[in-house]
Amino acid sequence: MKNDETFSIKKGKTKSDSTRHTNSSSRSSSVSNDLTFDTYPIYFSMASDCVKRPKTAFDFDLSAINEEGVVNLTLTEYYDAIAKNNQPISKADMDENKFKKYIGCLAYNGARMAQANIDFSKIVKGTSSLAISQVENAARSAFVKSSKISDSVLRVQLKQISDSLNAKCVFVGTSDKIKCGGLDYTFSQNQLQLGNSIVYGYNTMFGVTSQFKVAVSDAKTRSVDVTHEEGKTFSKDFGANGDTSDSSSSSSKQDVSIGKFIPAVQ
Repeated sequence: MKNDETFSIKKGKTKSDSTRHTNSSSRSSSVSNDLTFDTYPIYFSMASDCVKRPKTAFDFDLSAINEEGVVNLTLTEYYDAIAKNNQPISKADMDENKFKKYIGCLAYNGARMAQANIDFSKIVKGTSSLAISQVENAARSAFVKSSKISDSVLRVQLKQISDSLNAKCVFVGTSDKIKCGGLDYTFSQNQLQLGNSIVYGYNTMFGVTSQFKVAVSDAKTRSVDVTHEEGKTFSKDFGANGDTSDSSSSSSKQDVSIGKFIPAVQ
Protein backbone atom coordinates (compact mmCIF):
# COMPACT_ATOMS: atom_id res chain seq x y z
CA MET A 1 0.00 0.00 0.00
CA LYS A 2 1.32 3.45 -0.99
CA ASN A 3 0.84 6.78 0.69
CA ASP A 4 -1.31 9.48 -1.00
CA GLU A 5 -1.31 9.40 -4.80
CA THR A 6 -1.49 12.41 -7.13
CA PHE A 7 -3.71 15.40 -6.56
CA SER A 8 -4.96 17.74 -9.25
CA ILE A 9 -7.51 20.53 -9.27
CA LYS A 10 -9.82 22.24 -11.73
CA LYS A 11 -12.50 24.80 -11.02
CA GLY A 12 -16.17 23.87 -11.26
CA LYS A 13 -19.44 25.01 -9.66
CA THR A 14 -20.98 24.84 -6.20
CA LYS A 15 -23.50 22.97 -4.13
CA SER A 16 -24.44 23.40 -0.45
CA ASP A 17 -24.83 21.25 2.64
CA SER A 18 -24.04 21.64 6.31
CA THR A 19 -21.70 19.26 8.12
CA ARG A 20 -19.16 19.39 10.92
CA HIS A 21 -15.98 17.60 9.89
CA THR A 22 -13.68 15.73 12.25
CA ASN A 23 -10.37 14.66 10.76
CA SER A 24 -8.38 11.60 11.75
CA SER A 25 -5.95 9.12 10.24
CA SER A 26 -7.57 6.72 7.80
CA ARG A 27 -6.57 3.61 5.88
CA SER A 28 -7.90 2.65 2.47
CA SER A 29 -6.76 1.47 -0.93
CA SER A 30 -4.42 3.73 -2.85
CA VAL A 31 -6.64 3.72 -5.96
CA SER A 32 -6.94 7.26 -7.33
CA ASN A 33 -10.52 8.56 -7.47
CA ASP A 34 -11.86 11.47 -9.49
CA LEU A 35 -14.36 13.46 -7.46
CA THR A 36 -15.88 16.89 -7.06
CA PHE A 37 -14.74 18.53 -3.85
CA ASP A 38 -17.15 21.19 -2.57
CA THR A 39 -15.76 23.60 0.01
CA TYR A 40 -19.16 25.13 0.80
CA PRO A 41 -20.31 22.58 3.44
CA ILE A 42 -17.15 23.30 5.44
CA TYR A 43 -17.53 27.07 5.11
CA PHE A 44 -21.25 26.82 5.94
CA SER A 45 -20.51 25.09 9.25
CA MET A 46 -18.09 27.90 10.18
CA ALA A 47 -20.17 30.85 8.91
CA SER A 48 -22.39 33.35 10.74
CA ASP A 49 -25.96 32.64 11.85
CA CYS A 50 -27.36 34.68 8.94
CA VAL A 51 -26.05 31.95 6.63
CA LYS A 52 -27.28 29.04 8.73
CA ARG A 53 -30.73 30.51 9.41
CA PRO A 54 -32.19 32.09 6.24
CA LYS A 55 -34.96 34.59 6.91
CA THR A 56 -38.26 35.47 5.28
CA ALA A 57 -39.99 38.83 4.95
CA PHE A 58 -42.02 37.92 8.03
CA ASP A 59 -38.83 38.00 10.11
CA PHE A 60 -38.66 41.73 9.36
CA ASP A 61 -42.22 42.45 10.53
CA LEU A 62 -43.97 42.14 7.15
CA SER A 63 -47.04 40.30 8.34
CA ALA A 64 -50.78 40.73 8.03
CA ILE A 65 -51.44 38.13 10.72
CA ASN A 66 -52.50 39.40 14.14
CA GLU A 67 -51.64 37.95 17.56
CA GLU A 68 -54.64 35.61 17.38
CA GLY A 69 -53.38 34.15 14.12
CA VAL A 70 -56.09 35.81 12.01
CA VAL A 71 -55.16 37.19 8.58
CA ASN A 72 -56.10 40.83 8.03
CA LEU A 73 -57.20 40.76 4.37
CA THR A 74 -57.28 44.54 4.13
CA LEU A 75 -53.70 44.77 5.32
CA THR A 76 -52.70 41.97 2.94
CA GLU A 77 -54.12 43.91 0.00
CA TYR A 78 -52.35 47.06 1.23
CA TYR A 79 -48.98 45.29 1.40
CA ASP A 80 -49.51 43.76 -2.04
CA ALA A 81 -50.26 47.17 -3.52
CA ILE A 82 -47.13 48.66 -1.94
CA ALA A 83 -44.97 45.86 -3.35
CA LYS A 84 -46.48 46.00 -6.84
CA ASN A 85 -45.82 49.75 -7.00
CA ASN A 86 -42.19 49.40 -5.90
CA GLN A 87 -42.70 51.40 -2.75
CA PRO A 88 -40.20 51.63 0.17
CA ILE A 89 -40.35 48.62 2.47
CA SER A 90 -40.76 51.01 5.41
CA LYS A 91 -44.27 51.76 4.14
CA ALA A 92 -45.13 48.13 4.83
CA ASP A 93 -43.81 48.54 8.38
CA MET A 94 -40.76 46.36 7.64
CA ASP A 95 -37.74 46.87 9.90
CA GLU A 96 -35.38 48.32 7.28
CA ASN A 97 -32.29 48.52 9.50
CA LYS A 98 -32.71 44.91 10.57
CA PHE A 99 -33.09 43.84 6.94
CA LYS A 100 -29.97 45.76 5.87
CA LYS A 101 -27.91 44.16 8.61
CA TYR A 102 -29.10 40.75 7.46
CA ILE A 103 -28.13 41.14 3.81
CA GLY A 104 -24.93 42.90 4.86
CA CYS A 105 -24.09 39.82 6.89
CA LEU A 106 -24.80 37.59 3.88
CA ALA A 107 -22.57 39.77 1.70
CA TYR A 108 -19.69 39.62 4.17
CA ASN A 109 -19.95 35.84 4.55
CA GLY A 110 -20.14 35.48 0.78
CA ALA A 111 -16.95 37.55 0.49
CA ARG A 112 -15.24 35.35 3.09
CA MET A 113 -16.18 32.22 1.15
CA ALA A 114 -14.94 33.75 -2.10
CA GLN A 115 -11.67 34.80 -0.44
CA ALA A 116 -11.30 31.34 1.09
CA ASN A 117 -11.74 29.66 -2.30
CA ILE A 118 -9.17 31.97 -3.88
CA ASP A 119 -6.73 31.04 -1.12
CA PHE A 120 -7.73 27.36 -1.16
CA SER A 121 -6.82 27.03 -4.83
CA LYS A 122 -3.40 28.50 -4.05
CA ILE A 123 -2.87 26.18 -1.07
CA VAL A 124 -3.40 23.01 -3.07
CA LYS A 125 -1.85 24.20 -6.32
CA GLY A 126 1.15 22.10 -7.21
CA THR A 127 0.65 19.67 -4.32
CA SER A 128 0.98 16.06 -5.43
CA SER A 129 0.45 14.13 -2.21
CA LEU A 130 -2.81 14.88 -0.38
CA ALA A 131 -5.57 12.62 0.91
CA ILE A 132 -9.17 13.83 1.11
CA SER A 133 -8.88 14.59 4.85
CA GLN A 134 -5.97 16.91 4.12
CA VAL A 135 -7.95 18.65 1.38
CA GLU A 136 -10.76 19.27 3.88
CA ASN A 137 -8.33 20.74 6.38
CA ALA A 138 -6.86 22.98 3.70
CA ALA A 139 -10.36 24.36 3.09
CA ARG A 140 -10.86 24.96 6.82
CA SER A 141 -7.55 26.78 7.04
CA ALA A 142 -8.48 28.96 4.07
CA PHE A 143 -11.80 29.97 5.66
CA VAL A 144 -10.15 30.83 8.97
CA LYS A 145 -7.78 33.21 7.22
CA SER A 146 -10.58 34.72 5.13
CA SER A 147 -11.68 36.87 8.09
CA LYS A 148 -9.17 39.22 6.48
CA ILE A 149 -10.53 40.05 3.03
CA SER A 150 -7.36 40.70 1.08
CA ASP A 151 -8.50 40.37 -2.54
CA SER A 152 -8.70 43.88 -4.00
CA VAL A 153 -11.71 43.13 -6.22
CA LEU A 154 -13.68 41.72 -3.29
CA ARG A 155 -12.88 44.78 -1.17
CA VAL A 156 -14.08 47.12 -3.93
CA GLN A 157 -17.32 45.15 -4.23
CA LEU A 158 -17.86 45.21 -0.46
CA LYS A 159 -17.47 48.99 -0.53
CA GLN A 160 -20.07 49.18 -3.32
CA ILE A 161 -22.39 47.01 -1.22
CA SER A 162 -21.84 49.25 1.79
CA ASP A 163 -22.73 52.30 -0.31
CA SER A 164 -25.87 50.58 -1.63
CA LEU A 165 -27.02 49.84 1.89
CA ASN A 166 -27.15 53.57 2.57
CA ALA A 167 -29.97 53.84 0.02
CA LYS A 168 -33.67 53.30 0.71
CA CYS A 169 -34.85 49.74 0.25
CA VAL A 170 -37.86 49.25 -2.03
CA PHE A 171 -39.96 46.32 -3.19
CA VAL A 172 -39.53 45.15 -6.79
CA GLY A 173 -43.01 44.17 -7.91
CA THR A 174 -43.46 41.67 -5.10
CA SER A 175 -42.67 41.32 -1.40
CA ASP A 176 -40.32 38.46 -2.35
CA LYS A 177 -37.77 40.82 -3.93
CA ILE A 178 -36.22 43.95 -2.41
CA LYS A 179 -33.76 46.44 -3.91
CA CYS A 180 -31.38 48.65 -1.93
CA GLY A 181 -29.34 50.83 -4.28
CA GLY A 182 -27.41 48.42 -6.54
CA LEU A 183 -28.31 45.40 -4.37
CA ASP A 184 -31.16 42.99 -5.07
CA TYR A 185 -32.24 40.33 -2.60
CA THR A 186 -34.73 37.54 -3.33
CA PHE A 187 -36.17 35.78 -0.28
CA SER A 188 -37.39 32.63 -2.07
CA GLN A 189 -33.92 31.99 -3.55
CA ASN A 190 -31.98 33.40 -0.59
CA GLN A 191 -29.87 35.18 -3.20
CA LEU A 192 -28.15 38.55 -3.08
CA GLN A 193 -26.93 40.31 -6.21
CA LEU A 194 -24.82 43.39 -6.85
CA GLY A 195 -25.80 44.35 -10.38
CA ASN A 196 -25.40 41.15 -12.40
CA SER A 197 -22.98 39.57 -9.93
CA ILE A 198 -24.29 37.07 -7.38
CA VAL A 199 -22.50 37.92 -4.15
CA TYR A 200 -24.38 35.35 -2.07
CA GLY A 201 -26.29 32.41 -3.51
CA TYR A 202 -26.50 28.69 -4.09
CA ASN A 203 -23.86 28.23 -6.77
CA THR A 204 -21.37 31.04 -6.43
CA MET A 205 -20.09 33.84 -4.21
CA PHE A 206 -18.84 37.02 -5.88
CA GLY A 207 -18.35 35.04 -9.07
CA VAL A 208 -15.94 32.60 -7.39
CA THR A 209 -16.85 28.91 -7.47
CA SER A 210 -16.57 26.68 -4.41
CA GLN A 211 -16.55 23.38 -6.27
CA PHE A 212 -13.34 21.80 -7.53
CA LYS A 213 -12.60 18.72 -9.62
CA VAL A 214 -9.96 16.69 -7.81
CA ALA A 215 -8.16 13.39 -8.18
CA VAL A 216 -7.10 12.01 -4.82
CA SER A 217 -5.99 8.80 -3.19
CA ASP A 218 -7.46 8.08 0.23
CA ALA A 219 -4.46 6.04 1.25
CA LYS A 220 -3.19 6.07 4.81
CA THR A 221 -2.28 9.56 5.98
CA ARG A 222 -1.29 11.01 9.31
CA SER A 223 -3.98 12.83 11.24
CA VAL A 224 -4.32 16.59 10.94
CA ASP A 225 -6.79 17.86 13.52
CA VAL A 226 -8.93 20.97 13.26
CA THR A 227 -10.99 22.24 16.18
CA HIS A 228 -13.64 24.93 15.82
CA GLU A 229 -15.10 26.22 19.08
CA GLU A 230 -16.52 29.53 20.28
CA GLY A 231 -15.60 31.47 17.17
CA LYS A 232 -11.93 30.47 17.11
CA THR A 233 -10.46 27.95 14.73
CA PHE A 234 -7.10 26.21 15.04
CA SER A 235 -5.81 24.49 11.95
CA LYS A 236 -2.87 23.33 9.89
CA ASP A 237 -1.64 25.29 6.89
CA PHE A 238 -0.75 23.30 3.81
CA GLY A 239 2.14 24.51 1.70
CA ALA A 240 2.60 23.67 -1.95
CA ASN A 241 4.92 20.81 -1.01
CA GLY A 242 2.42 19.24 1.39
CA ASP A 243 4.21 20.45 4.53
CA THR A 244 2.11 21.75 7.38
CA SER A 245 2.51 24.43 9.98
CA ASP A 246 0.29 25.32 12.91
CA SER A 247 -1.80 28.47 12.71
CA SER A 248 -4.72 29.97 14.58
CA SER A 249 -7.08 32.78 13.81
CA SER A 250 -10.32 34.19 15.15
CA SER A 251 -13.24 33.81 12.76
CA SER A 252 -15.26 36.46 14.58
CA LYS A 253 -12.87 39.38 15.06
CA GLN A 254 -12.61 42.12 12.43
CA ASP A 255 -10.76 45.42 12.68
CA VAL A 256 -11.44 47.91 9.90
CA SER A 257 -15.05 48.97 9.38
CA ILE A 258 -16.16 49.70 5.82
CA GLY A 259 -19.83 50.34 6.49
CA LYS A 260 -22.67 50.58 8.98
CA PHE A 261 -24.43 47.39 7.88
CA ILE A 262 -21.50 45.15 6.90
CA PRO A 263 -19.36 43.50 9.60
CA ALA A 264 -15.91 45.07 9.86
CA VAL A 265 -13.24 43.63 7.60
CA GLN A 266 -9.60 43.25 8.53
